Amino acid sequence: IGTDRVVAQAERYGLRWDPRQAKEVAVASLTLGVIGVHQIDLAGAYGAIANGGVLARPYLIQKITDRSGKLIYDHNADAPKPERVISAQATYLVTDILADNTDPQANPWWGPRFALPGANGGRRPATLKTGTTNDFRDLQAFGFLAADADPKKSQGAIVTGVWVGNSDFSAISHVFAADGPTFIWHDYMAEVAAHNKLPVRDFVRPDGIVEKQVDAISGMLPGPHTTHTITEVFKADNVPTEKDNVHVQAGIEKASGKLWQPGCGDLKGASPGPSGSALASASAAPSGAPVVVGSGPIYLNLGDWESAHKTWMDADKAWITRWRGKERGIPRFPLLALDAPLAPAEKCTPGQFPTSTPSPSPSPTPSATPSATVAPTPSHTPPGPPTPTPGPSPTAGATATPAATPVATPPAPP
Repeated sequence: IGTDRVVAQAERYGLRWDPRQAKEVAVASLTLGVIGVHQIDLAGAYGAIANGGVLARPYLIQKITDRSGKLIYDHNADAPKPERVISAQATYLVTDILADNTDPQANPWWGPRFALPGANGGRRPATLKTGTTNDFRDLQAFGFLAADADPKKSQGAIVTGVWVGNSDFSAISHVFAADGPTFIWHDYMAEVAAHNKLPVRDFVRPDGIVEKQVDAISGMLPGPHTTHTITEVFKADNVPTEKDNVHVQAGIEKASGKLWQPGCGDLKGASPGPSGSALASASAAPSGAPVVVGSGPIYLNLGDWESAHKTWMDADKAWITRWRGKERGIPRFPLLALDAPLAPAEKCTPGQFPTSTPSPSPSPTPSATPSATVAPTPSHTPPGPPTPTPGPSPTAGATATPAATPVATPPAPP
């Protein structure tokens, strides 16, 4: 977006800067409260959001007359006319964000403390935003109640701003805006609503706003590794179309704790592959992006976001370095809203750590070759019983011839 555009939009909202700082307004630290503004101008800017994007500048003087009754100034005639400074759709998105701070279901930290009572034990919708300037010199709380849905009715939105600080511009110790002016704002708004018997009204959604289910961390369409989704509102011409790429299964080098890439050591939590590689399923990724593996833990990859906003990241890191150790001992509570650990920002160096080569499996000891067994001598196979030769069949009716009686042969003479 750029600081120049932020300053230009703030001026369209009616903000006027401290003349002593007019030459250094467009600085990154503007968001931290280093540039002074008038509280009435800030209330007017919130009023523009409450009015659906139309700025009606706040005023303190209705008219001025001289001692003879002559009219010198008349606000109704001389003041600038209301003007649109932002679209109704963009205004509604801002309102929807700020209204979460008084909704216990949307904001479990602030909601229970700053929800305004409604009818029958319910809740009255209201926006709320705090602000703590640098060095804890100004503590602020601003917010508004919804206007009537019918713009012709006289009941408009009610905007309230609370400032707490020291008159000598000294710092306030051990107090944030959420600890002081916010409670004043809450009690005052609750009393105004009760005293004036204001009906409970919700914020009117203009045409051109649609709802979409998105990843709770990235705001993109749910992806394969999305774990939490929310229903969010968008301008109809700015609905997300890409799937979440922030949740990834990243390979982390075991020895260095950095993002794994081909040629690096073993992957954290992975067994070496059969060839000694860290993980056979790991694939190369573009420079700066985690290596995506087939299985493993889910990480949040913010590398693309950081590379796309390098100037902002460098300025943010420099501010953190200057601020470290100077928080005046003020206790802070962590908001653990991330659903996965952050992936490392650096990639490992190929070849710095060797991969674990699996030991070869020992060859099995061959069993002894058995001695040749002597072939047994085949035993003699006894012959089977002789096959009888069939005799001639007798002729029917034939008489048997008797055999001749043998005659003894006489012995030879001596």
